Amino acid sequence: MTEWQSSELADGQAPKSVINTRQVLRQALASAVDLGLLATNVVDKVKAPKRPTSTARALTADEARALIAAAASDRLGAAVALLFVQAAGQRGARPGVGRHRHRCRHRHR
Repeated sequence: MTEWQSSELADGQAPKSVINTRQVLRQALASAVDLGLLATNVVDKVKAPKRPTSTARALTADEARALIAAAASDRLGAAVALLFVQAAGQRGARPGVGRHRHRCRHRHR
């Protein structure tokens, strides 16, 4: 398991991909242990790779306006820039923002 994780990371696989694959393998082997087909789950004996920390951030309003203005001269540039701004905003969105943050006392029909 250790050798597999190390070789995947050394071959350029993203840590998140290795973690996801490891999780699927862990679940499959856990089922095999539960069924009595294996004595132990080897995945549980090996430490998972560290999750990478994200440095992504949403654009500020001024940065978004500048991006749209810079792309405006291109035929499709403004549309692409706007899509980029919306996608970046969704990635940096916080749960509950822009939604009802209070409990409604009446039913919506």
